[in-house]
Amino acid sequence: MYKDTLSTLNEQAKTKYRLFSSSPLRYLFASILAGAYVGIGTIVLFSVGQPLHSSGSPILDVLTGATFGVALALVL
Repeated sequence: MYKDTLSTLNEQAKTKYRLFSSSPLRYLFASILAGAYVGIGTIVLFSVGQPLHSSGSPILDVLTGATFGVALALVL
């Protein structure tokens, strides 16, 4: 059922391991950028979510969830 997904994740892990083995500094830089993307996404999440929270908007959960999802997608 999940064989394709697990195969894809396995290939991504192998690629990341090869990157780490060949150039640890480059891997560190990629990891720092990934963390920065999630951090920027979180800042956007709070910037978008605060006015909606203040007004009691029912769409707050959907919008903040989607915003964080986009931030995580940037990492991939």
